[in-house]
Amino acid sequence: MTDRSSALATAVFGTRDLEAATRFYSDIIGFEVASEVTATDTALTRHWHVPPGKTLRGALLQANGNDIGQILLLEVDGGDVPALRSPEERAFVGLFNINLYVKDIRTTTDMLKREGFTPWADPIIPAEVGPQGTTLELLFDGPDGVIINVVQLYGGDEDTVIGKLRADVEAVRFSARGSTTVATTTHTVADTHDAIAFYRTATGMQPILELDVGSPEANRMMGRPEHGTSHVTLMSSKELCGKVLCSHPTNYSVPNVTERTLLPGAGYWAHSFRIANVDKAIEATRAPVHSPANTVDVPGLGPRRAALVRCPGSGALTELIED
Repeated sequence: MTDRSSALATAVFGTRDLEAATRFYSDIIGFEVASEVTATDTALTRHWHVPPGKTLRGALLQANGNDIGQILLLEVDGGDVPALRSPEERAFVGLFNINLYVKDIRTTTDMLKREGFTPWADPIIPAEVGPQGTTLELLFDGPDGVIINVVQLYGGDEDTVIGKLRADVEAVRFSARGSTTVATTTHTVADTHDAIAFYRTATGMQPILELDVGSPEANRMMGRPEHGTSHVTLMSSKELCGKVLCSHPTNYSVPNVTERTLLPGAGYWAHSFRIANVDKAIEATRAPVHSPANTVDVPGLGPRRAALVRCPGSGALTELIED
């Protein structure tokens, strides 16, 4: 196991229209472009399995200059790539969504609707909230079918879990549009034990919460069986943001879509972590290698030793970058 703890550095999204996706995450979500890349037949394009002769363009986006929970948009040769999921697929093994804290979910909902993005269901805002507070959530399909969940921490005084978390989130600072960096990514897994072992060994993350979840209302919205339950494990570093929520269907089956991510596509393609030693992590986890360790010009970082592996427990593409 590594002696350091690494948060999610970057969620990597394939896009068919780099400019349109960049406008969404900057103008609506409030991220800022930190760096851009254009490459053809380089170590970077080979790293991402871009076909020879095809051009890779990308934009790295951050909220308030935070290098944890970033978003990397990658477009291959004008966006001529297949979708990684269809809009009808709302339950599957793989990288499922990103979660962002927002200041005001009403404002965010109105803004999304004005821009043509339809929520899976409108957030339910209670007339009264108990002393412990609650969370208000809104799921929608963002550009290229990336599922995004925005969360408002609602109610609760400074001595409650919600209140303390809200104070921590406000200390991180919201973007100009009232959003944080990527707080959590949800990773649906076929084998919880193997996935958690990978995160612990490769990144040093530790489980801080485990519980079973599932309600008929949520299951209907997510396309799951009415009485389906999922066992969730929240993996965390020492950072507030950049957590990973491993979710395992316990009494129902879902398809595994990770095979679609082995070649460039539009959607949630991979997630990245900066770690101390890539070779040692691969050896210790025995994770299947998709792109062997090599020196790559990583967007926002420059030349770094990096590899792509398939996360045990699901097969999701995971980029390991030597920091």
